[in-house]
Amino acid sequence: MDECCSVDIGYSLQLSAARGAGRESESSLERWDLMEVAAKRMVEYDPDDAQWWVLWAQATSKAESIEAGRLILVNALERHAHDAGVCFNLACYECSLGNIERTKECLKRCFEIDPSWKIVALEDERFEAMWESL
Repeated sequence: MDECCSVDIGYSLQLSAARGAGRESESSLERWDLMEVAAKRMVEYDPDDAQWWVLWAQATSKAESIEAGRLILVNALERHAHDAGVCFNLACYECSLGNIERTKECLKRCFEIDPSWKIVALEDERFEAMWESL
C-alpha cells in the first residue's frame, strides 16, 4: 500500500467515525464493524502511527465492547507509551468501565506527556464519573 492510499483510508476512517458518532442504529453498527477491520489493517500496515491504534480501539468499542477497545489501547502502550492521545483515550475507556483509579493514572501519564490535554479532560463529559468521585 502506498502512502497516498494510507492517507485517504485514514481520512475516510476519521470521517466515518465522526458521522457515526452517537448513532447506534443497525446500519451504523455495521459501519463500525467495517471501520474496525480497516483500522486494524492500518495498524498492521503502520503500527508506529498511534492514530491507527486509537481509531481501531474506537471502532472496536462501538462494534464489540468498551473492554475490547480498552485492550487494544493497553497493547498500544507497549509501542506508544509516550503518546498522550493513547493515554487519554485509554483513560476514557477506563472511566467508562468504572475503573476510576486507572483513569486517574492514565490521565496523569497523559498530562505528564502533554499538559495541554488537561483542558480537553476538563471539558470531556466521559470523565463525569471520575469528577463525581473526587
